[in-house]
Amino acid sequence: MLPLIEQEQSTETANRWPLGLAMVLLGGFVGWERRRQRAGKESLIHLHLLRSRAFALSGAVGLAFFAGYPGLLFILSLYLQQGLGYSALGAGAAGLPVAVGSAISALASGGAVYRMGRLMVLLGLAAAALGLVATALIIRTDPHGTIWLDLLVPLLVAGLGSGLVIGPNQTLALQHVAPAFGGTAAAMLQTAQRIGMSIGTAVVATLLFGRLSVARGGYSTAASTSLFGAAAMAAVALVIAAVDLAVNRRPHDGEMSNAAAASRDESVPDVAR
Repeated sequence: MLPLIEQEQSTETANRWPLGLAMVLLGGFVGWERRRQRAGKESLIHLHLLRSRAFALSGAVGLAFFAGYPGLLFILSLYLQQGLGYSALGAGAAGLPVAVGSAISALASGGAVYRMGRLMVLLGLAAAALGLVATALIIRTDPHGTIWLDLLVPLLVAGLGSGLVIGPNQTLALQHVAPAFGGTAAAMLQTAQRIGMSIGTAVVATLLFGRLSVARGGYSTAASTSLFGAAAMAAVALVIAAVDLAVNRRPHDGEMSNAAAASRDESVPDVAR
């Protein structure tokens, strides 16, 4: 995160060495966890869960989606308040369609996900990405006074899309995970989402303030550029979900049994099994 923050705060070249250090630490963490599992000791995460295609791809979808989508309200709030002079209450009210759309689709997706599977997540990702792109295009035209009305439909579409992604994606990831590993698996998914959100927020903020310092169009150009970046990250999640759907519309029935067998091979403690 440090290079992104430094890039946002200064025009000078940011230090890149923490990225290399992060990769070394990540490799060390994975090695430590594997060592503990082979020794029959408790570990923080169970790496064998990643051998399940459904679980691994759902985690990747969640990470990429949360890297892009949450930037919508973040950038919209900055644009409306600092760019157009909206009050905090006014900016919050302008973003209300996102919450309304998300609540509606989340309620409807609870039971439908078992019938539609990954297709539902794919449609949700497409709607969310479409809403982000439409919002970026409208902001670039900078309609000022009427922008809250112009953004109503794109924000509603983005919200509807998010409700079809967040809950259903987690359901698809966990439905073939053995109950003994449910808590760990859910925590791994949540951690991936939070990592994605942290990275995505830093990226869209860097795009916003970096563009703001050179853009002639001011906040409208900078905010739209940042939202296009957020849409690109959401599109990555869309591609991952499309690949999963193309490979197999349903997760392999034997995935979890294979993963459980792998856990025995790695000497997962009896209490975990």
